[in-house]
Amino acid sequence: MSYLKINGTDVSDLVKSLKIGYETLVSDNSGRNANGDTVIDVINKKVKLQVTFRPMDDTEMARLMSTFEDYVIDVTYRDVKVNGNVTVTCYT
Repeated sequence: MSYLKINGTDVSDLVKSLKIGYETLVSDNSGRNANGDTVIDVINKKVKLQVTFRPMDDTEMARLMSTFEDYVIDVTYRDVKVNGNVTVTCYT
């Protein structure tokens, strides 16, 4: 099963570990109000992928590096929250 593609290239076989972090960005106005209630102004939600690759030979490394030629890339990964693959646009 493919669980990590970079710009359409399946690199799942090169992955040692994949950690998915979910971050919520809030405004500076978030915090507690005069009543002590928590007030949160959500600006955006982001996903952070932390990938560790296994040791590779020259051919495998060339295949991986060719996926990073562009600054902005499409990454498809397996997301347990939606129980399926999700594609996001990222920067390297």
